[in-house]
Amino acid sequence: MVKAPGTFSFVHAADLHLDTPFSGVAASAPFVAAALRDASLRAFEAVVQIALSRKVDFVLFAGDIYDGAERGLRAQIEFLDGLQNLSDAGIASFIVHGNHAPLDTGWSAISSSWPELVTIFPAVDDHLSAPAVVPVIRDNVQIATVQGLSFKERSTTENLARLYRRPEGPGIHIGLLHCNVEGSPSVHSNYSPCSIKDLLDTGLDYLALGHVHDRRILHGDGAPGDPWIVYPGNTQARSMNETGAKGVYVINVADNVIDDPEFVACDEIRFVQREIDTSQIESIIELVENLRHVEQESLARAESRSIILRVTLVGRSELHAELARGDALGEILATLRARPPAAAPFCWWEQIVDRTQPAVDLDEIRARGDFAGDVLRLTDEYLRNDDARVAMLKQVAAAIPRGLKREFLVLMDDPDFAVDLVTEARLRALDEILGD
Repeated sequence: MVKAPGTFSFVHAADLHLDTPFSGVAASAPFVAAALRDASLRAFEAVVQIALSRKVDFVLFAGDIYDGAERGLRAQIEFLDGLQNLSDAGIASFIVHGNHAPLDTGWSAISSSWPELVTIFPAVDDHLSAPAVVPVIRDNVQIATVQGLSFKERSTTENLARLYRRPEGPGIHIGLLHCNVEGSPSVHSNYSPCSIKDLLDTGLDYLALGHVHDRRILHGDGAPGDPWIVYPGNTQARSMNETGAKGVYVINVADNVIDDPEFVACDEIRFVQREIDTSQIESIIELVENLRHVEQESLARAESRSIILRVTLVGRSELHAELARGDALGEILATLRARPPAAAPFCWWEQIVDRTQPAVDLDEIRARGDFAGDVLRLTDEYLRNDDARVAMLKQVAAAIPRGLKREFLVLMDDPDFAVDLVTEARLRALDEILGD
């Protein structure tokens, strides 16, 4: 079928992080580590299949193709094979390098053998002060242009968005950029920082962004002439902080008007966090039954994908004392992991987190004038006051031995870490004070 002029489609992908290592589970579950390492590659295969089955005109890759500068040979070969499949089908690929695999680091086994329809955008240097602009031609008609800039080095702090400008010529004009839009450096490294205004000032129709692993549409409502600013998120989750479906956006253009981006999942394994209220659970056996139910329910929700599961136990419960004895949580976790994994999709229990509270009246203790009441009132302040928690963490960090300090600073980036630390400490303190 011949497409009308100004009617076409493309895929917007980012942050493939091919061949991501998962050393944290390698020792305890080699089969899970192997599945996770393969997951990023299988997700890329899904991206290629989406492009082929939708018969799109081109694919945009907005940075961080590999997980690091030392790009694995297997990842490079599979990436090249995928691009070749796209090129053989007449589908162009446009690529920028981001902070995880910038142009000036690592090695590449395929740097001189890219398929015909692949464009790798260069980085700004003494010879290039603006993005290269590449036209997309179909049936001798320019349907779009794509412009992009790669990171020359990992710590690219220049606002690259200010170098993008709308070119002359017909069609939809697209900017491909790895950047941090008005983001928090504590969540996403502040590489190539820019604002939404910077992106709107480019005059481009679609800003195809990478770097942020959450799926976000920062601007655009489908009105004619209204630009889109879009993060598709990563194609495969990499940690418990990245829950939910991961994939790409498919963008359809009709009569030079960009339709609402269509999300299409392509992930292989999903990270899932669930909560169980233990206030009505009376025994460890009943708790294990509830945990197994959550496992089955979570697998059913995952759309035939394997899952990495973390469950947090909450609520005031008689189980609190049972869970605090010995290594009760570790034994429950070992029981859930003991069953050999069935054929995919599988569930791997990553952690069970105990945030239960003792079955006592905390309000009554809080109202006391004794030491237990003082502990509750003091920790209440930490739990509701961000500044107090930050100050507490800094005090703890200062007291940690140098050899462990780096690992602790990494933990501090997790917004739940301070809450977990204070909550666990006060529950243990109350157990000691009250003689539980």
